[in-house]
Amino acid sequence: MKRIHVLILVVLSLGIMTAPHTYAEDVNPCEKDIAKLCKNIEPGDGRILRCLTLSKEDLRPPCKKQFNQIEKAVEEVQNACADDYALFCSSVLPGQGRIAACLEKNQKILTPKCKTNLAAVKQKAKEIQEQMKKK
Repeated sequence: MKRIHVLILVVLSLGIMTAPHTYAEDVNPCEKDIAKLCKNIEPGDGRILRCLTLSKEDLRPPCKKQFNQIEKAVEEVQNACADDYALFCSSVLPGQGRIAACLEKNQKILTPKCKTNLAAVKQKAKEIQEQMKKK
């Protein structure tokens, strides 16, 4: 179950936290936190996210708010997709989007609850990325 939590968190954070140099400084609420708390961490494979997780108490309010929103979305997807994950993807080695790819591959046979939550999260992540690009 922890694997799906990590997967979804990494997927959600991909366009939000792990690529701060792509967006204007005032748009990414975690850019300053990443620069300060994770400056020696090489991006990729969820390392920045792990760094922020370990430093959660030290995050500035805007980043902490973004982080909490991501955690809430992760919890919703985790609850909605736990059975699907166990049935289709529990043997998949986590990392590099393999579990996300597994769920995507099995999308046609996922439970409606899981499909709905995954679609909502993907849409929200897309909206956030588009907002960041506009500013």
